[in-house]
Amino acid sequence: MPFIKGNRFYNYPDEPSHFSFGDLFKTASSSLLRKIMQPKQIEKKLNKHILTSQQPLITWLGHATFLIQTQCATVITDPVLDSPSMLLQRLIDPYHIEALPPIDFIIISHNHRDHLDLKSIELLKKHNPHIKILLPFGDARYFDSSTTKTVEHAWWQTTQYNTIGFTFLPARHWSQRTPFDYNKSLWGSWMIQDDNHTIYFAGDSAYDDHFVTIAHHYPTIDCALLPIGPCEPRALLKDVHMNAEEAGQAFIDLRANSCIPMHWGTFLLGDTHIDAPIKRFITWWNETYTSVIDTKKLYLPSSGSSITLVASIAQK
Repeated sequence: MPFIKGNRFYNYPDEPSHFSFGDLFKTASSSLLRKIMQPKQIEKKLNKHILTSQQPLITWLGHATFLIQTQCATVITDPVLDSPSMLLQRLIDPYHIEALPPIDFIIISHNHRDHLDLKSIELLKKHNPHIKILLPFGDARYFDSSTTKTVEHAWWQTTQYNTIGFTFLPARHWSQRTPFDYNKSLWGSWMIQDDNHTIYFAGDSAYDDHFVTIAHHYPTIDCALLPIGPCEPRALLKDVHMNAEEAGQAFIDLRANSCIPMHWGTFLLGDTHIDAPIKRFITWWNETYTSVIDTKKLYLPSSGSSITLVASIAQK
């Protein structure tokens, strides 16, 4: 469980505040300046319609937003379909709600604006009136309970709907949306399971031993969706974000069968080139998995493209 003190959550006792608003403003301003000074590096993708599918499909929509389609339900993770603010501008095309199939569930990892975007969620609710939103503890306050079905979760709490289950799991991160609500809601990761597949969505996290703990409880993970950036400045980010190489170690710890990197290529975050995290992760992967008989799979979908998930042998 997270450490709780004075109605605030912490990763461990005596944990310091990770960011001041001065740090956040400086980082955001630096990102905005770099966006103005350099041409767009990521190719824009057209909004192709994603059809309802009975196949297990995972579609990356940029940053930490995935559309996960199984035989049981369609799930969207941390939906941010446009630019959340003036300082956080999306560098690839926004995803139009009309291009998405009907969606049953929204899962949220934490309340930072690049993961919990109220405008995107309102659009999803408008087109999917019966959608359910699964949240960390403390985040239901952003929604009208009379019109929105929300379920808050503490770590290791599971919500089951028919044959699909959602378990909220640990992460090492933080939460805040205003100057006054630092760590007043929880953060975490999610495991999505149905009869045939187990998918891990890591949200945001620094590297820590919780990945080993999660693997102990979930010995067969078909696919891990892992954040690989921002990588720099390391001194500022190391307690709340993995860099590309640490994400690789997390993949090893999880013992997952496949990986889709996320949290890169959509917003200018940190002090490196926008595609530096993915280049570093690919380098790590090629150095780690060099055997032609290795069964681990790395998927690198472009925004809006899908991969078909194959269930592990142990689950077939």
